[in-house]
Amino acid sequence: MALAGEAVGDMTVLDVGCHCGVFALEFAERGFGQVTGVDLRSENIRQAEFLRSAFAVRNAEFSVLNVRDIMQAAPADIVFCGGLLYHVTFPLELLRNMFNLTKKYLILDSLCHKEPISAFHLVCNKDVAYSAEGEFAYEYHPTYRALGEALYAVGFKSVVEIIGDKRSQVPNYSEGTVRSFIAAKTDIETQLGGLQ
Repeated sequence: MALAGEAVGDMTVLDVGCHCGVFALEFAERGFGQVTGVDLRSENIRQAEFLRSAFAVRNAEFSVLNVRDIMQAAPADIVFCGGLLYHVTFPLELLRNMFNLTKKYLILDSLCHKEPISAFHLVCNKDVAYSAEGEFAYEYHPTYRALGEALYAVGFKSVVEIIGDKRSQVPNYSEGTVRSFIAAKTDIETQLGGLQ
């Protein structure tokens, strides 16, 4: 919200891999303009539509879209990708496409391996019947270093890690195996300096 400032009502948000729409609905409820959520699974989108209707959220919409086809989505001021990147088999292509769809900021939350190398781990035998998994039984998990380097490689000018004040109390975040970032098309370090 602090980065959006007074323009929040005019800013658009694209939630990539929105699952049942909880984060997209939160963006909408916090006053962002139009919010669009897309997800691979129609059952997830049905849940998102149910929640949108139940809470009478007017500025959010949802649709089924495989992230392989994400360039069919409209560009947005903020692209949000929470918990999706490590489920795909094409992480660099997805990051490049999200860069192309991002007008200002990408907010990215991802599992990250902690080995001190720039690499993607192949993980197999995933249960694709589970609604929060990807479309294949295998996927590529980034290391922390690879994710940071990949965000710069696809064109972002600034990448900062978001560290919440309750991080030590949240599993996976406290161990550093899940990390959150803001990537911007401009220099944002000075803007973030006052956001303690």
